[in-house]
Amino acid sequence: MPKSSGFRLTPKTEFLRPYLVPSGRMFDRYAWPGGYPIIYVTGDGGTLCNVCVSRNWKQIREATDSADHRSGWSLLGVEIHYEGPDEVCANCNREIPSAYGDPDAGQEVGME
Repeated sequence: MPKSSGFRLTPKTEFLRPYLVPSGRMFDRYAWPGGYPIIYVTGDGGTLCNVCVSRNWKQIREATDSADHRSGWSLLGVEIHYEGPDEVCANCNREIPSAYGDPDAGQEVGME
């Protein structure tokens, strides 16, 4: 379990503990085992990348604790992005590719 890191988890954010990297200094980009891309899902239906979750933790914790789903910072869950088009971080616009590509776009599905 990570030591104190500045990411003070509350009862409503405790579900994020498995996604802290071992140093406890950042939220993870990939699920383990498997190395699949992770997306952080917000209350307004958006997605955030691990860097934005880590950098904006104070706003995320406050919005999640108060169930402020309209702010764009409240987290509802974490998903593995197995397949489909790239997701885009609602904060920094970084593209988060899926593990197996987008079969509807004619991309070959399967890990190389």
